[in-house]
Amino acid sequence: MAKFFKYLLVFTVLLMVILVGATFALRAYLTDDRIRAMIIPPMERKLGRIVAIGRVKVSLFSGIQVYDLEIKEENGQDNFISASHFVLSYDLLPLLQKKVLIREIRLVKPAIAVVRDEQGVFNFASLALLDKKEGSAPELPAQEAEGGLALPFTVAVKNFAVEEGTVHVQDALGEIPTMDVVAQADISLDMGRTLADLRYQGTASFVVDTVYKGLALRQEGQLDFDQKKLGFLVDLSLDKQSLHFSGSVVEFMDTSKLPPIIVNVSGQEVDVDQLLASLAVLSAKEEKTQPAPAPAKKSGPLVPADLQVKGEVGIVKARYQRMVISDIHLNYTLAEGVFTISDLTGQTMGGEMGGEALVHLQEVPTYEGKVGLAGLQLAALQKTFVADSPAQASGALNGAMTFSGRGISPEEIKKEISGLGEFSMQEARITGAEFTKTLASLLDLQELTDLELQDMAGDFALEKGVAQVRSRVTSDDFNATMAGQLGLDGRLDLPVSLILSPRLSSRLESRVRAARYMEKEGERIRVDLVVGGMIDSPKVSLETSQVRRQATESLIDKALGEDATPEEKAAGEAVKGLLENIFGK
Repeated sequence: MAKFFKYLLVFTVLLMVILVGATFALRAYLTDDRIRAMIIPPMERKLGRIVAIGRVKVSLFSGIQVYDLEIKEENGQDNFISASHFVLSYDLLPLLQKKVLIREIRLVKPAIAVVRDEQGVFNFASLALLDKKEGSAPELPAQEAEGGLALPFTVAVKNFAVEEGTVHVQDALGEIPTMDVVAQADISLDMGRTLADLRYQGTASFVVDTVYKGLALRQEGQLDFDQKKLGFLVDLSLDKQSLHFSGSVVEFMDTSKLPPIIVNVSGQEVDVDQLLASLAVLSAKEEKTQPAPAPAKKSGPLVPADLQVKGEVGIVKARYQRMVISDIHLNYTLAEGVFTISDLTGQTMGGEMGGEALVHLQEVPTYEGKVGLAGLQLAALQKTFVADSPAQASGALNGAMTFSGRGISPEEIKKEISGLGEFSMQEARITGAEFTKTLASLLDLQELTDLELQDMAGDFALEKGVAQVRSRVTSDDFNATMAGQLGLDGRLDLPVSLILSPRLSSRLESRVRAARYMEKEGERIRVDLVVGGMIDSPKVSLETSQVRRQATESLIDKALGEDATPEEKAAGEAVKGLLENIFGK
């Protein structure tokens, strides 16, 4: 046993001598000046820029550490690329098995500045490695090009880390957003003996702050990836709008095609008006006086035709115009430049909505689709669109519509949207409305102040922001038909024909002398009205042309009698024409 410990002690001493000797030899060979000579001149030749490094530290056990690396701009003063600290550490024993095992490559606070000047030239354009004639790049051997070049050893990197990496992008012309990126990354690599054997996996996190046309965009995210799949989580904030994105990309290393992407979107509260306004600002083209505008180009796709994206969207609450929609869910796909929305569901104004749509992503997007509404409460509908009205409404509204149009802003949508639809309403009640008070006053029928409608149904055709509406209404006191225009801007031009019940017809005749000249259908009097003004302040007036015509003909017939001579009838017709000119046809 004593002899064993003696041999162990001798072996330990020899090992220490070897290691100490190797350390001194390594330091004697890899001196500060020699390392600088190995790093700086080749980099300066490749880049055509001044390269500077600070302190260099070499150790047999801890590896190589380089501090304060700087690659200057063309002016020799400002930094193009910099890093505060670079570490390369490795294990020695795996070399005996023809394997290079790098414990760590760590890059601390690397920073890159990407700048474009007033002439539109980027600061990296003058790098020497980019100054090559087209086609002059040496071709790789066929074996290497195919990833089959074999190394005499395998290479593995346990951890490649980037700490507090930053990228700053600035454009003097203002065409590219000002951008600041901060990123962290941890990656493990197993290169094997050929590029085809490359295996890796890692994680990364980043924060991207972008300012463009006065809008601030922030993206905070995490990546989880290997050579086959990239997964991501991203929180995006644009002008106080926040959305959460999650998904994956597969086959993203295949450069022969765009990889399919899955993106799921969720959010708490989204203001669609603000979001559309922000998108309109970002997509607006600035007017320039020089050079002269080029001839108009045909509308082209906004996205590559081979881009494929799919996913689902879930929003807790969204606001559009004055409408609030909650519990929104939909599925979507993007393929061949067409964005498809399916299985859209949501809740609004006490009811439910559903639908689907296609959006053709051209320079000016076009769209088509259909939407359905069920059980919308009139009280909530009134509160949404006619909030200041003293009227009270109750009942439920159902409807369906197919639509098409073009544009992206609310103004464009209102002007360009067209469609066909139908609607119905059951057991509705309207009280305290100004237009019903006006109607009751015009006809001296206080029974019309509060309306109880048993049933209402109709259809409409929407074209360029104006709907041609037709509907019928039934109740105990009257039946009504309506055919006219309703603009998306709220303007009304709706002629209405009321057929009063026998009870109200009798009261009308007893109270309004002009009622005797109104048309009758049996015991029912027809009253013609015009509803005009705005949807939040409608105005009701009597259509008097029919009454005047009936009164004129009645007076003439009564004055002349049926046994009048032709001369008397000719005179009567002349008087009739005069009265029509005075009172209107």
